[in-house]
Amino acid sequence: VNANTIVMRSRKVRDLASALDYLLILTVVSQCIKDSDATCPDLAAKSALVNTCLCNTLAENQITEQQLGLSVQVQVNVKWKWLPPLYTPGERRLEQALETRHRVSEFVALQKSKPCLNEKMIRIQTFPEEWLRLKQVVLQIVQARGAATDLWVNRLDDLLLRSTVTRERHAMELEEQLLSVMHRPAGNELPKVPQPADSELH
Repeated sequence: VNANTIVMRSRKVRDLASALDYLLILTVVSQCIKDSDATCPDLAAKSALVNTCLCNTLAENQITEQQLGLSVQVQVNVKWKWLPPLYTPGERRLEQALETRHRVSEFVALQKSKPCLNEKMIRIQTFPEEWLRLKQVVLQIVQARGAATDLWVNRLDDLLLRSTVTRERHAMELEEQLLSVMHRPAGNELPKVPQPADSELH
């Protein structure tokens, strides 16, 4: 279940009844996360609300946290279109995932936002510096969670290398768009719709 980039999974089970129970719990918690995102700007208050929701939902369904086997990741939808989403190391606690999402938020594309041409050019120009900052933040999270740092260094470096061609092509396309705008003849402007004279309105 994906709740505003908080990806939650339960442990694998063989019987359908348990699978449906676990799905119900994750769905309720997912809605709680979405509601808290809309109403709680404070991270601590949001974490408390979500954890209370999880505990109450588990109690109502008579399922323990160990039985659920919750695993959480953050899907980082980076603001650079030439890179795919990143997935942070698995977490066992929802508050850790919420903190992780908060720490990487500056590198995330805003939902339903379409950057203008200037903003796209800025993203191209500042990418090397911002990528290094994102890499540092991700590695700090990896280290804090006890995951293999060397593995993540290689993973991020490989991701950057594989995106080079796409990034360069994107930069060339933006340059062509910018030149087209700069050299657009004034006569290419759309004709204005004539407005009726005052005498024609009466």
